[in-house]
Amino acid sequence: MMQDVLKFAALKRGAGLSLAAAVVGLVGVQAPAEAALVARYTYDEASGNALDTGAAPAADGVLQANATRSADTPSGTGFSLDMTADGLESYVSMGDPAKVDTLSQFTMTTWLKLSDLNANNGGSGNVRLLAKQNAGFFDGFSWNLNNPNDGVRGIDDMRMAMFIGGQTAFDFGFSIGAVGSEGDGDFSAVDWVFLAVTYDGTATTDNLKFYSGSNGAAVTQLGVTQTANAGALFSSAGTAQFCVGCTDAAPGSDFAAEGLQDDVRVYDNILDAAGLDVVRLENAGSPGLVGDLNSDGFVGIDDLNLVLGNWNLNVPPGDPLADPSGDGFVGIDDLNQVLGNWNAGTPPTGGAAVPEPATLALLGLGGVAVLRRR
Repeated sequence: MMQDVLKFAALKRGAGLSLAAAVVGLVGVQAPAEAALVARYTYDEASGNALDTGAAPAADGVLQANATRSADTPSGTGFSLDMTADGLESYVSMGDPAKVDTLSQFTMTTWLKLSDLNANNGGSGNVRLLAKQNAGFFDGFSWNLNNPNDGVRGIDDMRMAMFIGGQTAFDFGFSIGAVGSEGDGDFSAVDWVFLAVTYDGTATTDNLKFYSGSNGAAVTQLGVTQTANAGALFSSAGTAQFCVGCTDAAPGSDFAAEGLQDDVRVYDNILDAAGLDVVRLENAGSPGLVGDLNSDGFVGIDDLNLVLGNWNLNVPPGDPLADPSGDGFVGIDDLNQVLGNWNAGTPPTGGAAVPEPATLALLGLGGVAVLRRR
């Protein structure tokens, strides 16, 4: 009954900013968690070292002989790190900074665009997106790309992993779920993908999460939360370098992703999906307007109605347009994409009237009932 009320209220053509405000008040768009930026590398310098704009002291990255910059970026501006060249010198070393040595919680993010498999050209199939791990007891961490859960590895089929040499033990976890470039579960040779991992060393279970997003798709978690019972990171000071595309845990091979990598970050706390989406949007380009589900160049009532009209449906039978998160279900993640970009773009000719107070009251009652049902 209440679900019908919600749909009826939303389907009224008289709806604008007041309707958006009413729904935001009910559901809310999550704010990012409190987390300090420990290290960040944008690679936007025209030449020279990759400057660290995170916490002091800075740990600038030195591009090795086969690592260069590219003007191909997720946002369409600045530069990215180009590691397409084969060989051991295709990586960036940030030295041995103490600030990433003993984190008890962290979030790591990056953008990635693959052009080939490293292992096809004499390199390792165990790609290191970001690592600081020694060769002895594997103290530290290594954020990797590994073989897929099923099928043959390809640039459109692989999974993430996090290996942690902690103060409690050495442990690891893999993403149980596809890595998506456009929310469809795949990397793409022509698209940038946003990747993230979070780890809580203060917990002993359910403490490791993997995420992906893209220019056109909001950040979503990949599969279920994993467990890596390793505690806070064990210091690798003096025994391992902090680097993109390499590891001291197994030197002697090309571990760089064959392609481009951009905007590498480390935070000292846990960011949730909404907080990660804030990070994604800082560099996301605009192949399509986020939240514009019907592609009319404006995020408004028609897009909201697509979501509400397919609410709680799996896809299929639900309309795929109502599932911009690409998780196969029309729910909160899809609604937040619309509300988070409300009124963006150019309004269609004619505009829309503000709904009557009675309509908003019905929406409020129906919204509370339906949105809390799950």
